[in-house]
Amino acid sequence: MDTPIGRYTDDEQIAQVVASDLQAVGLNVTVKPITWSVYAGEMVTKNQMDDLFLLGLGSWYTAQQNLNYVSPTFILQLTHWSDPAFNTQFAQLTRTFDPAKRQQLAYSLQQITKDQAPWISL
Repeated sequence: MDTPIGRYTDDEQIAQVVASDLQAVGLNVTVKPITWSVYAGEMVTKNQMDDLFLLGLGSWYTAQQNLNYVSPTFILQLTHWSDPAFNTQFAQLTRTFDPAKRQQLAYSLQQITKDQAPWISL
């Protein structure tokens, strides 16, 4: 598991806790601490991340902006996760102005990401 060091408060310790939790359910995880300049300057920009990595992204406080993090069009969507139903519904969300329809789409999209878990939200 790639993790930056010196970027976020307790970044390496957070990665160790996540690795420990995953090991408790049978996944073998090795934490690989990497200085932030190498992590962001080379690995992230060149999309050379490990299959599991720590990346801090803040909340935008809207469903559409938060769901954008797992959209294949998001520049930092480094998981390469893609789901046809998600992609179709997300495109609909970006073009929909009716608040009730936007809420319905957001709930459906959140369910897809919950079920498939392309990110582990901390």
